[in-house]
Amino acid sequence: MRKIEEVLRLSAQGKSVRVISRETGVSRPSVATYLEKAAEHEIGWPLPEGMDVQALEQLLFAAVETPKICARQGCTQILDQQPRGRPARYCSAVCRVTTHRRRKRGPVIAEVHFGSASTRNRSEERSWMVKLRRDNDELIVVIGQSRDGAQRLASRLNTTARPTKAMDATRPVRSGSRVHWMACSPSLTSPK
Repeated sequence: MRKIEEVLRLSAQGKSVRVISRETGVSRPSVATYLEKAAEHEIGWPLPEGMDVQALEQLLFAAVETPKICARQGCTQILDQQPRGRPARYCSAVCRVTTHRRRKRGPVIAEVHFGSASTRNRSEERSWMVKLRRDNDELIVVIGQSRDGAQRLASRLNTTARPTKAMDATRPVRSGSRVHWMACSPSLTSPK
């Protein structure tokens, strides 16, 4: 049981937090917390009429917890409190999977870059590479191409990756290799 009543009585006598801590055996941070909470609720010594120690403790330290709601957009399910482990963010596996599948990702873009001429003794004219890029992910498709060959390949990749009118442009389309292709635009990066 907390010694709130005794702390308030000694504080009303003008004693410091250190002295109150020594006399009551309550740690200094706890004494300071008791006094702060009492000041917030404008409670001093003597206690108001009809208030006992249990009512005072409940008033000062009542835990106000708002219920946590599922993180999926549109779901209003209240989450169960778990005694151990990481707190849950979703009410069910369905909400979790639905949220992760709806993440918006940028388009897949085929880019042409100038590679290194020193690698494998390539000449500068055959040092171009083609990369596929989406957000922060990139994949080198081919290295050691001429500039014209790399541009043709990037153009073909970009036109192949564009959704057709029959496809829904708002949803990613799954291809046979399980890559989500979206509308793409060609880009070219020249050597410096």
